[in-house]
Amino acid sequence: EAEALRQEAPDRTPLPNRWRRLDPRGLPVVGYPVLNPYQQNPLKGDLAVLGQNTFVVLTLLGAPATTFSNQDGAETQLNTRFIGALELFNGLTVFKPKNWSVKGSFQGVVNQGGANDLSEVELLELFGEVKLANLGDQYYDFASVRGGLQAFNADLRGFLYNDINLGGQFFGEAAANRYRWAAAVFLPREKGPGGGLTFTTNNQTVVSGTLVAEDVARPGFNAILTAAANLDDSVEDAGLNVVYLGFTSDGHVGRLFVLPTAYLAFGTDDFNPVAGQETSVSAFMAGIELAYPKNWLTYRAAAFVASGDSDPDDDSATGFDSILDNVGLFGGATSFVVGGASFFTRPNSFLPAGRVAASGLGTRANFVNPGIQLLNAGLDAVVSPRIFAQLDYNYFRFFEPAAAGLADDAAALGQEINAALRFRAFLNENLVFQVGGSAFLPGTAGEALLGAGDTILTGNVALLALF
Repeated sequence: EAEALRQEAPDRTPLPNRWRRLDPRGLPVVGYPVLNPYQQNPLKGDLAVLGQNTFVVLTLLGAPATTFSNQDGAETQLNTRFIGALELFNGLTVFKPKNWSVKGSFQGVVNQGGANDLSEVELLELFGEVKLANLGDQYYDFASVRGGLQAFNADLRGFLYNDINLGGQFFGEAAANRYRWAAAVFLPREKGPGGGLTFTTNNQTVVSGTLVAEDVARPGFNAILTAAANLDDSVEDAGLNVVYLGFTSDGHVGRLFVLPTAYLAFGTDDFNPVAGQETSVSAFMAGIELAYPKNWLTYRAAAFVASGDSDPDDDSATGFDSILDNVGLFGGATSFVVGGASFFTRPNSFLPAGRVAASGLGTRANFVNPGIQLLNAGLDAVVSPRIFAQLDYNYFRFFEPAAAGLADDAAALGQEINAALRFRAFLNENLVFQVGGSAFLPGTAGEALLGAGDTILTGNVALLALF
């Protein structure tokens, strides 16, 4: 009887290689086209390259873009960026985190037009990652470490510290992925002309701890708690030591997405170049974003305030600045103010910090600044599976115009309307065309800083080709 049961049982002989036996349709695999990322491809992590569980992922990105403006002195610019990244990792990532990973990436930058002409090949990422432990067999909770040149975002929204630089982090998940944490220490290197990394120290230390807790107070409302410190000695005999405490969220209440943000910054600056003396730092930033999706439209609104310094000559620094924020909100690169580094801001920032540094790179945080008040209304439209449109209205106003050398009644920076249209040629993100532009109408502060009250028109055309 036992022999009869054994003969009737299905054949459980293991396959010699489960990855290369059948394709997703169940047909025998006869070839592996490396130029097609949508079939089983050994360069895209679909097929093991070593043993059964070690994979490689090659990413190639080309992003040529041109920008133009009617602003006096502005030249048409052609900026082209090429990025190549290669990652070797071990693990079945469909089900659980990687056991280990090694990744490196480089960029080539060619910019023409204006004062930014350059042709550079620069290093971006070079890091290793190892999983230390499984924190539960059922839900694949884990703890891992990563060290080297790597991307890191302290609050997931980019308001505080969002950069690629040299550092290490300890991160993981617990309680069936309900809690996620990351503790990191970064020793930033100087950036090259195109934004890539050099091996020159910046004499700065950034310490960050982030805890994400899902379903706080109610299902779907997630809390992100952040504590960070910026210890900057990039200017000799003028140390900057500032601590940040913050709260953000990416949760929703029913259909309405509610994303509040609040940050406090406090510490000391041994010598602020604007105040010309040692200052005590005490500043804040707060805001809220709302989004309401309905059918093919998403209605958005936001309000933010970053405190400013009412007296740039005293020893109190109350203008909020981040460690190194990097946001794509309120129009992102299409915005004249946010994307264009206008009115004392940096690219991809709406904080008018007016950063200065001994090296001239402007990387050191500056808390003697005018601060900002921002109101935003926006609309996203999925016109078709290929076409996506975005429209934003922004109103900018200095919180304390005195720090910008302006009178109290000259606080209105201006209004802006920006729009972008994206076309996905193959219904995916591998070939995307984008056209966009903005119209900025200066207010009293904008006219004073620009020297004119004419409306400024900007435009950009970009292509993203991804493999």
